[in-house]
Amino acid sequence: MALAVALIGCSSHAGNVADSRPGGAASQGLDVRIRDASGIVGEVQTIHVDISRDGRPVTDAAATIAWDMDGMPMDRRATALSQESPGRYAEPRFVFSMPGRWRARVEVREKGHPHGVASIAIEATE
Repeated sequence: MALAVALIGCSSHAGNVADSRPGGAASQGLDVRIRDASGIVGEVQTIHVDISRDGRPVTDAAATIAWDMDGMPMDRRATALSQESPGRYAEPRFVFSMPGRWRARVEVREKGHPHGVASIAIEATE
């Protein structure tokens, strides 16, 4: 399953399927897809993030992901994503700690320059 989000934008879809196109001049044609986010509270999971530009995998990007809940002040700490293969990055051992609407914020930097921020909402359930 994949969650696709436009950079410099926000998509909100039920479940864990979303589709959108890259947007905004700052995105420079980047596309971000969040995969394997089950949305099940308490389940330890690896979140995979696919990053591409014009249909080609982006390699050697510095990408981070930060999670928070809509309408709830939280200490948003960005976690560095590790590159598993060309264009595929991962956050191991993520756990949704409570049910509700969560928001993932993925920031992509290449060669020290910001290239966009992707945001998507995921509904976590028990």
